[in-house]
Amino acid sequence: MRNLRIRQLLLLLLRTVIILLLVTAFARPTLQHGAGGLLAERSPIEAVIILDNSLSLNETRLTGSLLEKAAPGF
Repeated sequence: MRNLRIRQLLLLLLRTVIILLLVTAFARPTLQHGAGGLLAERSPIEAVIILDNSLSLNETRLTGSLLEKAAPGF
């Protein structure tokens, strides 16, 4: 009975360690050294902005098309 209890506790400990390692592996990108974030230095952000050329943006109004209005902001 005691052997079974020890094996169950070891198995529970092993499963807990595996889960903690998985969580740490997925959290790694946010756990870097330096100031900012959790432990992370702030790296530059790259973004892609896509403007579609569909009929809804080509709709012409008194002030021009919506596409012409949106494009200078980018």
